[in-house]
Amino acid sequence: MKISVILLLIVSFSISCTPIYRTVPLPMPERPVYHKIRNQDLICLSDSGYAIVANHIVGMTMYIERLEAVIKTTWKK
Repeated sequence: MKISVILLLIVSFSISCTPIYRTVPLPMPERPVYHKIRNQDLICLSDSGYAIVANHIVGMTMYIERLEAVIKTTWKK
């Protein structure tokens, strides 16, 4: 009988101390402002240099969009 009471108290205590996690909406930071790159500025680059710059810009844009998508998952719909 004493064991069942002790077990009941242990179970009750462990249930009451279980933390409740709530999602807090994250604020959307402003997108960084990048200066436009003119075609005249890219003429001096080799084809491989141009590809590096283009891939860098595309990668940054995709990363920003991914971060925004993660932030929006914290918002209630």
